Amino acid sequence: MNKKSKISNPKSQIFSSRLKIKDAGKIYMAFVFFVGAVVSVYFFWKKTVFLFALLVIISFLKHRVIPIKRESDIFVISGLIGSLGESFIITGGAWSYANYQLLNFPIWLPLLWGIAGITGISMYEGLLEKL
Repeated sequence: MNKKSKISNPKSQIFSSRLKIKDAGKIYMAFVFFVGAVVSVYFFWKKTVFLFALLVIISFLKHRVIPIKRESDIFVISGLIGSLGESFIITGGAWSYANYQLLNFPIWLPLLWGIAGITGISMYEGLLEKL
């Protein structure tokens, strides 16, 4: 047997044993979907209907590419809690949205919070062996 085949990179063993990396592809893809959602909001926040549809498509694609258990529940809960929390903070005067349609935030905001929730769980699952 070749001695080099038995020797592995000690840094990768330490890194792997500490984080228990399961699937770097899942982490990468979740990050891509999250960045895609944020960049979409950055460029299309004035086009509410288009942005809403785009975020629905992004969340559907994320579900098809890297599904998680109870994804729709996590999406809805994240969307509601994030949006309602932000709405409460906005009433205190911390900030405001230029275009708001629902309570005091844009209609697409719950979708963005939902995407944040499901991509966060996907990244977590990619890092750890068990959720």
